[in-house]
Amino acid sequence: MMTINYLNFIKLMIWLCIIGLIIYMVFHHLFPFALSLIIAVMINPIVQLLQDKLNLHRKLAVLSVLVLILFSFITIITFSLIELVHLFQYLTQIMPHSIEETFKAIQLWSERIIDRSYDLMSSFMNSIQPQSQALLKELMNDMVNSVKDYSQHVLVSFFQNTINTLTNLLKGSYFVLFI
Repeated sequence: MMTINYLNFIKLMIWLCIIGLIIYMVFHHLFPFALSLIIAVMINPIVQLLQDKLNLHRKLAVLSVLVLILFSFITIITFSLIELVHLFQYLTQIMPHSIEETFKAIQLWSERIIDRSYDLMSSFMNSIQPQSQALLKELMNDMVNSVKDYSQHVLVSFFQNTINTLTNLLKGSYFVLFI
């Protein structure tokens, strides 16, 4: 049978916590340097090509490559978000019609269920007066219509909020890129 030496276990846990904290602190503070090293390694072949073929100074070649990458990044983000916003605008124009058709189908389906339920209830309860039967049917139809209107409103507002969020994301990405 193996026994656990709790003192050694506690020392091990303390050392692991200290090492983890050191790794976190080093990574947290050295992350910008690591990122710049990765970018430098990635752009070095293009910089060498500009130096050799166009006889540019290294500083000018590095600056031109970085500016080219920055403008490419901005262009890709801009066009992607613009197309995404156009897609959501198109969907908000198309969706109310599709939503309306879906809710009409749901309304017809629910009316059939209501009619079946009503027929079942009427077979068991012949004592219900015709005015009460009409009132019950009208109340159930009103309930279906109110659920349809509310859910349509929720879906349209969801798409509008998504478009607003994407627009704010686009503004935020420009602020981050130019800082």
